[in-house]
Amino acid sequence: MSKITLFDKTFRPFIPNEELEKAIDKVADHINADFSDSKEPVVLLCILNGSIMFTAELMSELNESYEITFARYASYAGTNSTGVLQEIMPIRENIQGKTLILLEDIIDTGFTMKHVIAKLKEQ
Repeated sequence: MSKITLFDKTFRPFIPNEELEKAIDKVADHINADFSDSKEPVVLLCILNGSIMFTAELMSELNESYEITFARYASYAGTNSTGVLQEIMPIRENIQGKTLILLEDIIDTGFTMKHVIAKLKEQ
């Protein structure tokens, strides 16, 4: 696939699929090494919508079965940031006393993650 068109934007693949698979394997190897003997529950927190495919690929490479939960936030209108974070779908799981692994697809300014992490620390 040489070009992808989405609405009025045209994209070309930037990172070959093989490189993405290697990167996912590397992340999975780190998680497998770091959390295989975890004494507390580990929860994968998938930030929707973008990270769902990454999360699914990653989970297929993990040695352990971890809990998974989802949250959804929005700060864009079209292709521009509004500067305001909306919580579309809050985390519905009790995360107290659990280790969280945050999974996000694109972090450009860090705006969303800064707010998500602050909200998580409140809990």
